[in-house]
Amino acid sequence: MPYITGRRQGQRPGLRSLLYRTAAISAVVMLGAAILPISSRVGADPNPICDDPSGLCTPNSQALPHYGWEGGATGAQWEDEFAGSTLNTSVWFPQDSTSINTPPGASYDAWWDTANVTVSSGELHLHSSYTTSETACNTYWGTTGCWVSGGIGQNDGGTGGEPWIADGQVAVDMKLTGTAIDNLDNVLQVGSYGVSWPPEIDYMENGGTNGTGNFYAHVHCGTSSSNNTQINSSEISSIDLTAWNVFELDWTSSSVKIYATPVSTGITSLVATITKPGSGLCHSDWPPAPASAMGSFLQQEMMAGLCGCGNTSQRSDHENVVVDWVAQQSSS
Repeated sequence: MPYITGRRQGQRPGLRSLLYRTAAISAVVMLGAAILPISSRVGADPNPICDDPSGLCTPNSQALPHYGWEGGATGAQWEDEFAGSTLNTSVWFPQDSTSINTPPGASYDAWWDTANVTVSSGELHLHSSYTTSETACNTYWGTTGCWVSGGIGQNDGGTGGEPWIADGQVAVDMKLTGTAIDNLDNVLQVGSYGVSWPPEIDYMENGGTNGTGNFYAHVHCGTSSSNNTQINSSEISSIDLTAWNVFELDWTSSSVKIYATPVSTGITSLVATITKPGSGLCHSDWPPAPASAMGSFLQQEMMAGLCGCGNTSQRSDHENVVVDWVAQQSSS
């Protein structure tokens, strides 16, 4: 039960929505004939009201309401609420196709550009746009214009104790905004890029024909890209990706579970389970094998045939991935 609103864990679920809404309203206390907000009370309030953009705070926050992990990991935690006006590069690096000379995914006329990663008002924004000024992309594809998008990856062992993990939990509070949202592949994933590929776990992948209410989960495994095996979930539907949702990956040595929580309702659902096979590929090399650990990646990819590259009417469209916070906890 992920919303913590001043009640004990294990209190009957039927009270969740009431408690969530109660905590989300600015609480007041009576003092004589005056009504004072909690923030005006003498002394520090142990449970301030959450002021995050989505209205839901991180698992480690003392504010109410805040998210509570569904998975059972008990190890080291870290979280990033994207404060300030720049990306915290001790934790993250912006995806940059110019430096790695590789466009995102198997894309066409597409490119990762660090300018399409911005931080403001407590939110991370991953932008997409069509431009004729990205000369490196034009040269790579032999075009006069490119779709550019934003993405970030987790450094392995930042200065704040944010190492990659071999299993555990990752949660992201996010939404999609913009126009023509069907035209991109938006991915929340863990992987070991720069070390090996596979492995990769996509715990929210929405793109192309998925629309704004559907997504998939995937597990990629294998000893190299030439023998990548992909296990897919069924399509996960009826979740409004244009509203704030928390997506949690609960990843163990035997399974991957995906939870989705619309912030507006506070109701969590187990939306996908992918179980480690009993033999064969994905049994001997279940992620993070062949690497030793994986980190978080949040990115937009312009996928071939989906980005409208040849459609001039779509070249003014754009889409944003907006992230309130990211939290991670290792298994032990």
